[in-house]
Amino acid sequence: MFSIVKKATILLSIVILTFTAVSAMAPTPSSARLNDFTPALDTRLTSSRFSQVDDLSPVNPEAFVTLLESDEPVLSNDHFTVYLNRETLAMKVENHRTGYLWNTVIDDVDAGTFDGLLSSSLGFEYINLNQNFNVRQNIGLIDTEFDATITVAHNRVIMDLSIGGFCTSRQCSRFYPEYVAGNPQYDLERMLTLGFINIDIALQLHVTLTDEGIIAHIPYESIVQGNEENIVLSSLMIFPALGATFKDEIPGYMVVPDGIGALMRYQDNTGRFVAPYEERFYGRNLGIVSGRASVANEPLMMPIFGAVHGVRQNAFVAIIEEGDLNARLLAYPAGASNIPYNLIFTKFDFNQTYRQSFTSDGLGGALNIHQSGASNVTVRYDFLSGDDADYVGMALRYQAVLTAQGVLQALEIVHNAIPLFTQYFMADSRARFIGKETIVMTTPDQVLEAVQVLEAAGINHQHIALAGWNTGGYSGHLPARIVFERALGSRRAFDSLFEALDAFEVYLVNNYVRASEDTARISYRRDVAMGVNRFRLERTCATCVYESDYLLYPETSLRLGLSDLKALESLGVNVLHEALAHTLFSYHQRQAYTREDAVDTYQSLMEAYHGIAGYERPMAYAWGYTQTFFDVPLFNSQLKTFDDVVPLLTIVLSGHMHVFSPFLNFNSLGTSQLLRLIDFNIYPSYILTHERSSQLKGSDQEQLFATQFALWQSSIEEEYAFVNEALSAVYGARLVGRSVIAAGLVVTEYDNGVRLVINYSRSDQTLDDITVAGESVIVLGGRP
Repeated sequence: MFSIVKKATILLSIVILTFTAVSAMAPTPSSARLNDFTPALDTRLTSSRFSQVDDLSPVNPEAFVTLLESDEPVLSNDHFTVYLNRETLAMKVENHRTGYLWNTVIDDVDAGTFDGLLSSSLGFEYINLNQNFNVRQNIGLIDTEFDATITVAHNRVIMDLSIGGFCTSRQCSRFYPEYVAGNPQYDLERMLTLGFINIDIALQLHVTLTDEGIIAHIPYESIVQGNEENIVLSSLMIFPALGATFKDEIPGYMVVPDGIGALMRYQDNTGRFVAPYEERFYGRNLGIVSGRASVANEPLMMPIFGAVHGVRQNAFVAIIEEGDLNARLLAYPAGASNIPYNLIFTKFDFNQTYRQSFTSDGLGGALNIHQSGASNVTVRYDFLSGDDADYVGMALRYQAVLTAQGVLQALEIVHNAIPLFTQYFMADSRARFIGKETIVMTTPDQVLEAVQVLEAAGINHQHIALAGWNTGGYSGHLPARIVFERALGSRRAFDSLFEALDAFEVYLVNNYVRASEDTARISYRRDVAMGVNRFRLERTCATCVYESDYLLYPETSLRLGLSDLKALESLGVNVLHEALAHTLFSYHQRQAYTREDAVDTYQSLMEAYHGIAGYERPMAYAWGYTQTFFDVPLFNSQLKTFDDVVPLLTIVLSGHMHVFSPFLNFNSLGTSQLLRLIDFNIYPSYILTHERSSQLKGSDQEQLFATQFALWQSSIEEEYAFVNEALSAVYGARLVGRSVIAAGLVVTEYDNGVRLVINYSRSDQTLDDITVAGESVIVLGGRP
């Protein structure tokens, strides 16, 4: 977990706490240092690092979608009616509660080269093998010569689509009507010379009406490619214009699950953005080199997105139920790519190009195709209205879906206080003239002493992890066998420690996904994964003690993890998996494998460890095996296209999972960060050592510059007390409402009737005649 904290941060001490019966006052700095670093705090409250006050203006009726004569009602229930244009396959969904219409296309679109895509309910991209594997992007069904057989049965519309040809040049488009009319001067052979492409792809699109909205489904087995020697399907897009708005014509925003959560408010951004937001769900595919570099520093952790048309008026949330492992999210703020519309949709990849080099340096080579996905595509579109029509409502709807599927389970509450997470760094290594030496930072007895000190201070609910417990210490030796470093003490010393900590959740940190050249358990040739281009997935660091870092085959991860399971169970402790739940890649192991294959293997290991494992930054595909979420992102990627940070992720998980912050040792935002934990319902975490941090100099973890327990003890006690005073009132409850009343003044609501009022500003603010002091929290309701 701590290996990613190599960044310059400012350490701030917070030393005094004051509480009243209903309020939690911010820790007061022992000197003027805090004010020295935050003179502009109040002005930052209106920046994209915080949530802003919502515009609750009603949607102008002149901006509403309207029905056309060609729109035929085909499906209906008590909640919605679905209309279909049989010529264009455009669909509209009417919400009976509000009368609001949602359109899967843009009528009378004006978007230049995107006109065809945004006039279509289905878009696609293809790879032209005859044009140096060129990928033709963003083609709308309406751009093509297509046939559709439509079947309406009960609550479902089934469209059997056959896509014939597509004009790629103006000259082709000019004579295309002659070709369609059967003019022998413009037969297929002539049209091909003018830029006509014979795509020849068939597929089925199913649209099912539910009580919550519609479900779009493309069975993978229905996709038939009749011209694969020339044209290969690259990706599909379903309803690319659903929820589209023109510039700032409609108040609202798009919801992006980047990091903790992001909003893109509807504005006229003409000239501001060159490109849209485009990222792959669950992070980059490390096994295939992409021609497009990621600009995000936080991943899309959940397969959802949405759009709001008038805050708390109308919205939809899209939940990708199949195909998410090879899907990309695209969000266009109006003005990006010279498109005047706000757009949010997904591309589902089936085939991707990559360069296959034939030299050891990996340079040059020929383009090739990797079949990256072979699954069905299923997207659930739930339409929300009234108070549910905002990002909170979207998160709660996704939570309800996951709960109904059994993915999320309600927390069992046995404490009256929130948990504290402390990770004790025990040992590492550094190079010496000959070989390497072990650095002892924290022994088992010293871990126990620290835990007991915190327990004596009233912190009785602790989650405790040990890192560097293994032979050789932390760096360069994972995945580690369950064998303890002798310099730390005997096996008996560890057994005694685990027995003494029996009342707490105890984890051994391990990593079955990555390894280094000094990991004794692996073979470079057998276990280090190859990408789809058959080059090993490794990275080097010339200044590190352990210069090489490898990705392991998922099958190797499974084998090593299973081999340690009995030894771990005999100790009666848990494991904290560092990378297992957030690292996905395609790979080659005698044949090509996809991320879908990797997930299947990783989930087998998660299943084996179910109930005795915690995960660092687990993605949604791992949540069915996760009870404890470590190192949750506190921000999104902070891109210029993002307007707000919102706790989309933690609202989904609230009441169902323990969620811990990144290590607060490296908190450069002082009290503001603690208030964010309370606002987002996140529990505090620290990484600690007994010895001075300077002892790690020369190791690969020397960036851990502030870890000594003796220096952190009082701060941990005070910061935990501050956060616990507020969050203990809602421990185990679901976060069901969040409103920004004014800049820096936030109210969160829980299903146990408690409201938390958080004041991020340094000035007093008032809510319903209640004064909330600067940088403080008030707890309302739920207490005697």
